Order: sequence, then structure tokens, then C-alpha cells
Amino acid sequence: MRKSGRVPEFPTPSGLTEEHTRRLCNETLVNSDTYSLCLNPINNGSIAINDIIEGCVVDVKVFDDVSIAKDTILILQERCKVVLTKNPFYWEKTENGTLAPPTDILDKICVNECNGMGECVNGTCQCYDGLGGSDCSISLVEPPLVFAVLGDGICDVQERPCKSAKVFGKNFLEEMNITCHLQHIGVNENGIVVLTKEHVLPGIFRTPEEVKCPLPEPANQPDAPGGGTVASGYLIAISNDGELISESMAAMFLYDSVCQSCNASAGKCTFKDNSCNINGHCYAALETNPADDCEHCLPEESVDKWSRKQGLFLTIKTGSQSVATAIFQYSMFSQVQKQLSFPLSSVTKICTSRE
Repeated sequence: MRKSGRVPEFPTPSGLTEEHTRRLCNETLVNSDTYSLCLNPINNGSIAINDIIEGCVVDVKVFDDVSIAKDTILILQERCKVVLTKNPFYWEKTENGTLAPPTDILDKICVNECNGMGECVNGTCQCYDGLGGSDCSISLVEPPLVFAVLGDGICDVQERPCKSAKVFGKNFLEEMNITCHLQHIGVNENGIVVLTKEHVLPGIFRTPEEVKCPLPEPANQPDAPGGGTVASGYLIAISNDGELISESMAAMFLYDSVCQSCNASAGKCTFKDNSCNINGHCYAALETNPADDCEHCLPEESVDKWSRKQGLFLTIKTGSQSVATAIFQYSMFSQVQKQLSFPLSSVTKICTSRE
């Protein structure tokens, strides 16, 4: 990646000249099997070869990488298939006398010409032993590579369920038995704590660079020792066959923004002020205990236990669905009832303090 905003020019930092680059792009394309197969539409002007070569020259100049020249073959293949499939001028007569796209040519066009590591059969690469992928570019005797998880590896349970992770890497194989290998972790202000629990789950192939991994339920529940480690997550590795597992792993942090903030690059999560972490769950200040209306998150009293508000706590049902709550001194009950004009039958619960 370029470090300045300047438009790249020849010669490139590695010394590539425009003349050398243009010759490379042209020879790569013209010497390919695809060029020979698509010669008819090329000569008739249905495929703009010069545009492909010019694009190759620009790309090589920008990225200063000669391997990009190989992409000219893939571009030619796609354009050739479109022309031969959609333009009746190139169609051939079948045995029953109808016109159809030339399958004798289309069946010989395979992705990247199988990189010379397989045979093109009916438009699909039949790879040699030990190789796989749509273009035979992936070794079956080596594990895939894992780079990162979508979203910087962070998932807030307040924003989405966090039931899956999109893992990015290289050399994922669609035709194999892809598995996701998950190592549980706890995350706190000191960093990552690797736990003992592991999961192996079937992965979902998206592309050779992306796999979707399901996360165990419930994904946002911690399993860290010591209690109070609300943020949890997984170290994720991928295998194409269930045996050769990627050496590299990507971290996925699951946290609750109600009481935490996480930094993926630092690998740490910290608790926010004015919130509670009770039994592995996050609660905002004044939030009510789901199991007891008389208990609340009161950080000034405790950040890891439920607290009771001093005085009288009323839960007043004002309709079939609406519920109003209020806190008063016990001695003020009669005055409050008179001012708000609610019948005693509407008071569903009265909680007193633990004084």
C-alpha cells in the first residue's frame, strides 16, 4: 500500500519500467490457452484486448507487483464467456439443427487455466493429487490461513445477537469438510484469559477468503473463573478437513456495552462507571432485578450485587400492559396515593428498605 497520496509513476519503487510492464502484460495474455480459445471474438473486435492490457499496466504500476499480470487471463476468460454465451454470432448448430453457444470452447475455459496444476474438464478444474480449489491453487496437505474476524473482532450484544463470526483468511476449500475450532477466552482489563473449554463446529464456506463460523449458545455468557468477567469470546482457527488446523487464529470478543468498553487491538475490556456486573450480566444504574422488583443496580452501593433503594418502592399497574414504578419515603404513602389518585388495588407490590 502506498504511503503517500501521490499518483504512482514509472519506474516503480522496485524498478519496473513501463516498457517492461507492458510487455509482461501482453505476453501473459497472448501466450495463454484462453487467448487461443477466444481468438475468433478477439479478432472480430468483440473483446477489447487493449483495454485489458492497459488495465494490467496500471494495476502493476500501482501495486508494484508483477504477479497481477496473471489477472489478465481471468478477465479475458470472463469477457470471452459472456460474448460466446450471449452473442448468437458465435453460436454453433447442434445435432438437432438449433443454434447454441459453442460448448466445445466453453468447456475448455477453466478458472486461471487451473494454474497448470490440473485438467480442464467441462469448464471445471480436475486438480492433480494434493491440490484443490476452483483453480487448483490450494494445497491439500497444508492448513488454511486465518487473518481476522469481521468488525475488528468485536461484537456488542446490545447491537446484534453475536451468534456467528465471519472469518477472513486464505485457502479455504468449498469441496472439503470445513470446521471451525473455537477456544473459549475471558477478557478483562488485564487482557485475554485462555480457558479450557473448546468447540468444533461445521463452518459455512463463503469464498476461498471467507468462512462463516457459528458461535456456541449462549455466545454472550462468560465462562471465566473468578466471576465478573462479563466480556468473553473465542480464538478461532479453521480447518478444511477437520484435521489440518490453521496455525494462525483470530480473536472474537463478545461484550455488553451497557457496562463495558472493549479495545480489540489492545485485547482488553474495562468496566464503565455507573453500571453493575451481577452474576455475569451487565446492568445499567437503577435497572431492576428481573427476578425481584425490589432490587436494583445501585453502583454507589455495590457494582456486583443487587441493592435495595432506601424507603418505599411501589409498582403500580395503570392498565393491562403499562406499569409505573416510583420510590418514596414510607411515611409519604398516603400523601402520594392521594396526589396520584391510584386505588390500592392497582399497587401490585410494595417493597420496604432493609433498614
